Amino acid sequence: MKKDEMISVLAIAGAEPRVIDAMGEAYDMGFDYGSKAYVHLTDAVEEAKRICEQLDSVVGVVCKDPSTADFWKAMKKLQELE
Repeated sequence: MKKDEMISVLAIAGAEPRVIDAMGEAYDMGFDYGSKAYVHLTDAVEEAKRICEQLDSVVGVVCKDPSTADFWKAMKKLQELE
């Protein structure tokens, strides 16, 4: 939910202005934290991807390393969200 949508819902629900302001501040803090975490998470995923690609290349192109299968399934789900 976007911040303006959240504020609209709170206003429709009859929340007091100071509650709406506090929720807006909390939203911004969460967004900032999430942005910072995303950078570190992206680095971790890229490193895991590199490692899994190396494992798969050692086992062979025809038969990928079975231990990387769950990682590739999770990566596919992430790519579908983009």
